[in-house]
Amino acid sequence: MTLAAFATSWRFTLSAGILLVVVALAAGVFSSGAAPAWIFVAGAVLVLAGLVAIGVGMWLRARDAIEDVLDGDDDPSGPTGPKISRSDKR
Repeated sequence: MTLAAFATSWRFTLSAGILLVVVALAAGVFSSGAAPAWIFVAGAVLVLAGLVAIGVGMWLRARDAIEDVLDGDDDPSGPTGPKISRSDKR
């Protein structure tokens, strides 16, 4: 799995992890066994993986932006429109 693919996986991992944590908390109300605790641990691991994926995605975007600025080919503020002088305004 590439970093870019991992960075986009946060949508699945974060939502699945939160769902597992909620299920574990609900199951813990009715069960006194160890199953809800293990479900909670699995959910917490998925939430952590989702947060790491968000961080990796932010790092990749920042790295691309810095690379674009250092290339100097493009203006980092975006393309500029046509210049209008004061005499051209109507």
